[in-house]
Amino acid sequence: MIAPLMPAFANLHAAGNHGRFQALYEDASRIACLIGICSFGFLAIFADRLIVAWTANAYPMATWTVSCMSAAFLALLLTRAGTASLRARGTIRLEMSYGLLIIGLLAVLFGPSYWLWGYQGVVLAIATSVMGGSVWFIVAFARRESLGVAHYLRETLLRPVRAMGPVVGFTAVLHPLLTVQIPGLGKRMQALVDVSAWGALFLLLSVVAVWLGVLAAPERAWLISRLPWRADGGQKVDEQALSTHRDCAGR
Repeated sequence: MIAPLMPAFANLHAAGNHGRFQALYEDASRIACLIGICSFGFLAIFADRLIVAWTANAYPMATWTVSCMSAAFLALLLTRAGTASLRARGTIRLEMSYGLLIIGLLAVLFGPSYWLWGYQGVVLAIATSVMGGSVWFIVAFARRESLGVAHYLRETLLRPVRAMGPVVGFTAVLHPLLTVQIPGLGKRMQALVDVSAWGALFLLLSVVAVWLGVLAAPERAWLISRLPWRADGGQKVDEQALSTHRDCAGR
């Protein structure tokens, strides 16, 4: 995410357009949240079958590790829009503080966690450090840029979670009960077929949830206008409506 966002943030900072900057930051963060929930949510739910499909064997501790670290990687992904903005201006102090905070939290938690829970404690210490540091960075960046923290959380986190929560919950509850079984397939192929079938259903439900629960009407109209059979005349109107919507969101 950082590479394509850096020039966009640099142009907005140079122009002093705070409203457009806020809209871009919220849009990028919302997309990152959606990508994270879809990818890491699916990974956490199907970690056992993905590992079987990959290695042909079941490894319960590896499954637990992947599931536990998924939340940490989601939190890490949510900081990418902020770090892209900072790097576009050549400012590294906040990002350096973010990295040092994670290291400090890990240094404090590593020993006690390992002593109490062994390997599981180490994984929990890493996940907690990354999540704690990421939350601090998001709040600190919002205050630095005079962005409302409550507004940011509502627009970039609550909307994707509200839309994708039922999809993730539905999949988590039903996937142990409904597995795709094809006679004659080996364990590895069986796991691959099962994950692929659930993946297709998960993707379909995710598209519907995002379309109805996350995208605003101008954004849906703009996406429809990009279809090849739409007339060019309607596309200009849709892009103007989308631009107006983003200006209002920025304000």
